[in-house]
Amino acid sequence: MSSNASSNRLGTIKAALTSGSMAAFATQPLEVIKTEILVNPLRNHVLEGSGPIKSMLVSSQRIWEFQKGGIKNFYRGALIAGARQSIGFTTYISLLKEINTLTQAKLSEWKYLTLSLNAAFAKSLAVTLTTPLVVLKTRMEVLTNSKTSVFSTLKHIIQNEKVNGLYRGASSLVSREIIFSFVHYGTYEYLKDAMNVKGIAQIQENILAAFVAASLANVVSHPFEVIRNRVQVESQLLENYKRYSNVFEGIVKIYKTEGLRGYIKGIGPRALKKPINNCINWVFFDLLTTKSEEK
Repeated sequence: MSSNASSNRLGTIKAALTSGSMAAFATQPLEVIKTEILVNPLRNHVLEGSGPIKSMLVSSQRIWEFQKGGIKNFYRGALIAGARQSIGFTTYISLLKEINTLTQAKLSEWKYLTLSLNAAFAKSLAVTLTTPLVVLKTRMEVLTNSKTSVFSTLKHIIQNEKVNGLYRGASSLVSREIIFSFVHYGTYEYLKDAMNVKGIAQIQENILAAFVAASLANVVSHPFEVIRNRVQVESQLLENYKRYSNVFEGIVKIYKTEGLRGYIKGIGPRALKKPINNCINWVFFDLLTTKSEEK
């Protein structure tokens, strides 16, 4: 029994590491585009006033042309993104499975609410662990003339902001992930049950469940992503109205300076990235764990 439990845990970790890194690498270009739209370090007024589609096209062109980097610019921070998501997802899913086991009695009565609460709690712990990697990744994604190696970015943060700099925007990041995970996981499990998804035979239904759940969770959590992204970059790269010191100030300042539209700025690339990312992450995770359990 103990041997089987250890084997299942190892299989879970391997599947989470694999699916997490795959998802991060596949969707990093969309993350770079979203960061460019939200930060706009070169103060492009066309980008500021554009809708979701035009802003994606304008920012994509600028990213491609920046220092003649071409396709490489779309993978700025990709190494850290892969490490962050694989470590974060492995921690999250391992904690979630243990918490689901502990709350098994509650699952029969309040199944989807319990699953959502469990996911929110597990994600809050996992994202706290990986916050420094998120800060590093975000700094490396911004189009600046500075070097974007992991070492130079880390050195710059420590020298200028001390260790606290690695936890900038932690409250907005945790808020975003709690809301996203609460909506996503309960919805994902509900849809899988509604479509009677069992094992790897119904991959299309699994993909649909993952896509719909991630799309819904993305919409409700996006305002916190706007705040998180801007808080975690260097303040001198931002115009004054984009500078916040905490979540509450961000919510108020966005409404006063950008209106309701400000809360959904950059949602275009994230609306594509999150569902695709979660489909790859969760579907491959389910496939790999199912195969592991069948051995």
